[in-house]
Amino acid sequence: MTTLNNNISNSNSDCKKNISPLTILRESANLKQVDIATASGLPQSTISQLESGYLKPRVKNIAKLATIFKADFDQLFNECIEFYNINRQSIIAKLNLAVS
Repeated sequence: MTTLNNNISNSNSDCKKNISPLTILRESANLKQVDIATASGLPQSTISQLESGYLKPRVKNIAKLATIFKADFDQLFNECIEFYNINRQSIIAKLNLAVS
């Protein structure tokens, strides 16, 4: 993986400052929200709301964004769980239902 993973790893103090891991990755790549929107197929307003913490990302969107940033999915997923205060067990339960 690229140095973007290092930026995620170093983001714990940034998360405490309310900077989303998605913002850290985007800014590290010198991209604009519209660039991420175009690459992901998500509206720019959704990217903005994800970065601000107004929306919590879906697992499929974390996967899309990890691919765009060439970041490790597991690491980005865990950073998102922490930043967005997502209940890990509810995500696992939803994933298990989707697989069943």
